[in-house]
Amino acid sequence: MVSITSAAGSVGAHSRRRAFAALAFAGLVTSLLTVPLSAQATEVTDPLATFVGSSTGAQTPVASAGPGPETQRQTETEPEPAPEIAAAQTQAQAQVPAVTEAPAQVRTEAPAQTQAKTEAPAQAQTQGMTSAAVKTLTATPTPRLSGAAKLGSTLTASAGSWTPATVTLSYQWKRSGTTITGATKPAYKVATADMGKTLTVTVTGKKTGYQMAVMTSAPTGKAFANFTSTPVPSISGSAAIGAKLTATPGIWAPGSAALSYQWKRSGATIAGATGRTYLVSPTDVDRTFTVTVTAKLANYTTVSKQSAATRVVSGVIYKNCDALRAAYPHGVAKAGTKYDRVSGVNKALKGPPFFSTSLYNLNTKSDRDKDGIACEK
Repeated sequence: MVSITSAAGSVGAHSRRRAFAALAFAGLVTSLLTVPLSAQATEVTDPLATFVGSSTGAQTPVASAGPGPETQRQTETEPEPAPEIAAAQTQAQAQVPAVTEAPAQVRTEAPAQTQAKTEAPAQAQTQGMTSAAVKTLTATPTPRLSGAAKLGSTLTASAGSWTPATVTLSYQWKRSGTTITGATKPAYKVATADMGKTLTVTVTGKKTGYQMAVMTSAPTGKAFANFTSTPVPSISGSAAIGAKLTATPGIWAPGSAALSYQWKRSGATIAGATGRTYLVSPTDVDRTFTVTVTAKLANYTTVSKQSAATRVVSGVIYKNCDALRAAYPHGVAKAGTKYDRVSGVNKALKGPPFFSTSLYNLNTKSDRDKDGIACEK
């Protein structure tokens, strides 16, 4: 009887332990769902704790670090947990990973946000430094040119004083606004291609940390050239009434120059006398003649050269008053004559006689009334 009772008591005790284990496991699952994740991670290592009961029937659940010998034997011989226990265990395991995923997301996103915040100040700082680095030169004078814009002559650019000091200056010459290749020095020699064009120089100032400045000079007049040969013309022919005078211009260079002529009588321009030849007239007596040759060529300085004067044109002795009046219709009078004496009475001059003392002296025989006028009419 004793052995049978003990066996029955063992069976009852075993059934009670299983019931208590089921209740305890359900309470453990509930606690796992309510305690913080950190507590679950550090305190719970095995969701199925070992429970120990006393022989008197009073049982207290006690969590142990590992199963004792008796518990190991029961685990090996006992059947699988009840369905309600298995279901509770599966639910708890499914819920735990969902809760533990949130911190991982927070940890991976936070560094990206921090990086975005740290980039803005650096960018703003770079922009501020770029703006502060650009300054303006305080003195950028307009360059000036000296010299004549003449073929073969040298023009020199004066850049003036640029500040702050140590500004690097460069030069560029231009022909009527077009850049002249290779003309990058302060001096420039006027070339054939410059003829008829204006010239300027552009000075560019550069200094580290300062804005570049570009200044251009005022333009010159149109570049020109001078004739290389400008001879003095000469006059051939006799300086006598009725004779023809001829101008010899000489050889001008360039030879393509256009030459023009102007004759003068004792320094006064003779209207219409613009050919190479001139016919001496009776009224040219007592006068000298010169001829002026003017050379013109595009982009060349116009040049005029005057010949030496001829000798004084002498008068002619006329054989009678008809011949004299053919040349001088109102006769020839000596200088200072004021009246025409007619039958011993002084009268006003009827017509203006030609006044020439030398010519009158050659023809005094034709002044019959001795009034100082030969062949008056």
